[in-house]
Amino acid sequence: QDYHRRYPDRIRLLLPPRSLGARANIQATMKACRGKYVALLEGDDFWIDPGKLQAQVELLDANPAAFICGARALVWKEGAATPSVTTPDQDSAELKSFGAREMFEGRWWFRTCTKMFPRHVLQQVPAKFGSLDWHGTMWLIAATNFGQVCFLDRPVGVYREHPGGAWSSLPRYDQSANDIRTLYDLIPVFDGAERAFLRRVMADHMSELLAEILADLKAQRLDYQHYLERIADLAKRVQSGQADDTPEALKKSA
Repeated sequence: QDYHRRYPDRIRLLLPPRSLGARANIQATMKACRGKYVALLEGDDFWIDPGKLQAQVELLDANPAAFICGARALVWKEGAATPSVTTPDQDSAELKSFGAREMFEGRWWFRTCTKMFPRHVLQQVPAKFGSLDWHGTMWLIAATNFGQVCFLDRPVGVYREHPGGAWSSLPRYDQSANDIRTLYDLIPVFDGAERAFLRRVMADHMSELLAEILADLKAQRLDYQHYLERIADLAKRVQSGQADDTPEALKKSA
C-alpha cells in the first residue's frame, strides 16, 4: 500500500474482500494486467538484476512472434548459505539452438521468476491451464504451434525452494498426482507424435507413482486400506481432468 501511495500512476492494488485461492487469484491478476508485457514474480522469489525487465522488453520488441522470454535463475534451497544451482544449467553454446521444442521435451525450462509474456498472448490461456508454469506454458506451446522463444542468457532472479512453498510443501504422492493430472489435461491439445510423447510421459509418471506406493506398502509404511485409498485418489484426480474448456481451435480428435 505504501508503494501504491507513492506511485499511484504505476502501481494498482487488487484487494479482494475474501481469499480467492491461488489459481483464482492468478486468473484475476492476469485479467487485470494492462501493460504490453507481463513479468511474473511470486512472493517467495526475488529479482537480482536491475536491468532484467528492460532487457526482456527489448528482446520481445525485437521478436514480436515470440510467446515467452525467459532467463537463467539461481536456485536457493532452504538451509543453504547461498544459492547453489543455476537453471537452465546448459552452456550458452548449447542453449543458442534451444526453443519451444526443447521446452516441450523437458530439456530446458524457465523458473517462474524469470518469465515474461506478451500480455495479449498470456490472456488467451484458459482458466484450466492458468497456473502459468508447466500447465500454462505448455498450453502456449500448443497454441502457438511451437512458437518462438526468447532467452536472456544471465541470472536475473532467485528461485527459493523451501518447505512452505506451494509445490515443495506437497507430499510426493500429491506432486506426482498433480503432474499426471497436468499431462492428462495437456494431451488433448497436442496432435500426432507430440500427443504420443505426452502419453508415454504420463504412463511413466503413473508407473513411478504406483511403484512408490507399492514400495511403501511392502515396507509397511502404508497399510493396505491406505494403499487402496491412494489408488482411488489417483484415479479421481486424473478423471477430474475430463471437463474440457479448451478453445475449439485447439480441440483435437482422439
